[in-house]
Amino acid sequence: MVHIAADGSVFAYVIGTGLIKGTEGGASWTTLGHLDGEKVMLRFAVGPDRLYAVTQHNEIVFSRDGGQSWVPYASGGQAAR
Repeated sequence: MVHIAADGSVFAYVIGTGLIKGTEGGASWTTLGHLDGEKVMLRFAVGPDRLYAVTQHNEIVFSRDGGQSWVPYASGGQAAR
């Protein structure tokens, strides 16, 4: 799963590693974090201050800290709008 943000940043989810972010056309990569348990990101979106993902369990999760931690959208995402 790969997503290219409007600013040119590349986000990819790598099984066993987690979410990584590439800058400078992929010349530099940073590991941002991973989902707890055996969840795998299937779809991914970047919001102005948040990251959103859908897992293989059809769970929507979001992060407010650049992907370092994730919570179910229903447990706080709606209230955080």
